[in-house]
Amino acid sequence: MSTTVVTDGFPIGSSDVKATLIAGQDGTNAQAILTDSTGRVVISPGSGVTPAFAAISGASSGDNTIVAANATKKIRVFALAIVAAGAVNVRFESAAGGTALTGVMSFAANGGYVLPYNEAGWFETAVNELLNMELGGAVQVSGHLTYGLV
Repeated sequence: MSTTVVTDGFPIGSSDVKATLIAGQDGTNAQAILTDSTGRVVISPGSGVTPAFAAISGASSGDNTIVAANATKKIRVFALAIVAAGAVNVRFESAAGGTALTGVMSFAANGGYVLPYNEAGWFETAVNELLNMELGGAVQVSGHLTYGLV
């Protein structure tokens, strides 16, 4: 038995998420498969992603590798915290000098932000591309992130 529920206000990018509830073997413990409007599975039972952790440390103007590429998977960021030692623009990209994953964020000295844990992820690279932090100047930007290979 399965039931489909479309949730309002639970966007992935600009798409609503559809939850399909599947009753457990005993008829009571349901699990959900979440898909976006294109049918892409966001979360499903048994497909949990093992979290990994990385330090963020970059001070070079331009490209700074945060997580190395995986030949067969994407890097999906689930949580992140960064602080800039001085005024600088920061953008995350899929590959060095690659596709923008975030807009350019301007930080004042000692400014930063936290993206709390988001099980759908905040952004992800393309398959076989590293996670890059592009800096607009030679300013130390530090922090940490939680990510998974998907």
